[in-house]
Amino acid sequence: MLANGAKLGYNTETAGAYTDLKTLKELSVIGSDPELIENTPIAAKNKQYELGVGDAGDLEFKFKWENTKEGSETRKLLEMCAAAKPVFWQLTLIDGTKYTFSATPSRKVEAGAINSVVDLVIKLALNSDLVESFAE
Repeated sequence: MLANGAKLGYNTETAGAYTDLKTLKELSVIGSDPELIENTPIAAKNKQYELGVGDAGDLEFKFKWENTKEGSETRKLLEMCAAAKPVFWQLTLIDGTKYTFSATPSRKVEAGAINSVVDLVIKLALNSDLVESFAE
C-alpha cells in the first residue's frame, strides 16, 4: 500500500470533526516498541521475557511550507506549537485504518541549500494511547 492519499487531521476540541491538513508531505512512523522485561524462573534454561510498556518515540510529520497569507495551514500549525497545548490528531491511511491520539506539537524548519525546499516538521509529544481502528 502506498502512503499516497493518507490524511492527518487535527481537532483542538474534545469532540467534533477533524480538519485535514492538505500540505502534509511525509508521514511519521506510528506504533511502539514494548520494553522487554526479563522474568526468568530459576529452573529455566533460557531467559524468558514479558512485554512492558511501549515507547512510541518521536512522531514527526513533514509539511509543505506555505506561509504567505493569514490563516494558512503553516500559520495554524505554528500557532498550535506556540500554544504548547495538547491537540487531538487522526491519521487515516487509504485503506481506512485510523490512528487517533492526543499530542502536543512542537516545530522545526527544515531547509537545505540552493534549489531545495523549506519544510515545516511538526514533532508530536504523545499525551495518550494510540487508538487503532479499521475500516468496516
